[in-house]
Amino acid sequence: MTPEEECRAFYAALGEAITEWTHVEDGLYMVLERCLRPADHRAIAAAFYALDAFRSKLAMVDAVVWHCLADSPRLPDWQRLHKAIDKRTKKRNELAHHQVLFNPKLPEGRRYRLIPSLIDPFSPRIGLEPIGLHLNDLQRRIGVFKILFRRITEFVAAVWP
Repeated sequence: MTPEEECRAFYAALGEAITEWTHVEDGLYMVLERCLRPADHRAIAAAFYALDAFRSKLAMVDAVVWHCLADSPRLPDWQRLHKAIDKRTKKRNELAHHQVLFNPKLPEGRRYRLIPSLIDPFSPRIGLEPIGLHLNDLQRRIGVFKILFRRITEFVAAVWP
């Protein structure tokens, strides 16, 4: 793969990974909407999408689910799902807040990488080279986010058939 082809593949994978995460957010909205039925879904959507921070959305949905499923045998299912979503939030943040670094001297598939800001003093480093996400890492994230969205939709279908 030429550097130009790798560039296109890298940015395509980055875009697809970000898009897959939007499905996770929409899945979280589905949980909230089903919990609050028969309320006006437009009002629920307005409240959910008014929040910019994903962690705030997750905290809001978690509080509502705990209330709605307090006596349900499905609450442990939500707890496991919530933990999985929360664990992957950092992976999403890396996609949205890191920058791309190109090094033409690296081998194919590793020339482009997503790294924390070079001036961020809290960025993890190995020697002078910043740790980063390469093309194959982005492709794995796509799969992880797809599986997470499927888990959310399966939870919704099981709890609110």
